[in-house]
Amino acid sequence: MIADPILCKRELECLKLFWDGLNRKEIASVLRVSKKSVECYLLRAHHKVGARSDAMLAKWALERGLLTTQEPKCPEPFFPR
Repeated sequence: MIADPILCKRELECLKLFWDGLNRKEIASVLRVSKKSVECYLLRAHHKVGARSDAMLAKWALERGLLTTQEPKCPEPFFPR
């Protein structure tokens, strides 16, 4: 049996932030790295798991419990009356 590929810390951080709805530029800002670095981290993750798209990468991570389908912990929107 072949073990699942292991994502490095940054690859996993980028993937989780992508899953939370951030784009590559926003991920770069949060992690204080360049957008090019984020693209590199995600590309390496794609190659490690054999994913041809972000959706396939997310599916792979969901199946292994690396991501959850829980609602984001955002406060309720406030609508003044």
